[in-house]
Amino acid sequence: MEDLRSAVDALAGVEVAALDAGTLGTELVELRVQIDRLEAQWLARLAAFDDDCGPMVDGAATTAAWLRRDCRLAPGAARERVTVARRLRELPATANSLAEGAISYRHFRPHRQRDRGPAGDCERLGIDRKHPAGGVPRV
Repeated sequence: MEDLRSAVDALAGVEVAALDAGTLGTELVELRVQIDRLEAQWLARLAAFDDDCGPMVDGAATTAAWLRRDCRLAPGAARERVTVARRLRELPATANSLAEGAISYRHFRPHRQRDRGPAGDCERLGIDRKHPAGGVPRV
C-alpha cells in the first residue's frame, strides 16, 4: 500500500495547469484504467473480507453496514458493492477483464442482477471497451 500512496502523492504533486491538452487527455485515459484496476482489487478484497465475516468480527451487522461506517459509502452504494464483489467470484472472465482495466465497474454493474446463468462471463454478456458503460448490450 505504501507504493500506492507514493504514486498518488506523486500525481498530486504535478502542476496540472501546466500540462497541455494532449498530455491531459492521455493521462485521463490512463488514470481511468488504473482506477478501474484498483476497483477490481478493492472488490476482490471486499469479497474475501465478506467471506471471512470480517465486518461482523469488527462489530458491524453486515458487510454493507461496515462499508457505510468504515468506508463512508452511501447505503445503496454499499449494498451494490457487496453484491458486485460476491457476483464477480462467479464470473472469472469478467473479474479478470476488470482487473486488467479492459472494462470498468460501470460496464459490469448493470448486469449484476440480470445474469444468473452458470456460464456467465464477460464475453457472454457482450461487455467490452467498445461499449460505453450505459450502452452495454442487455442480457
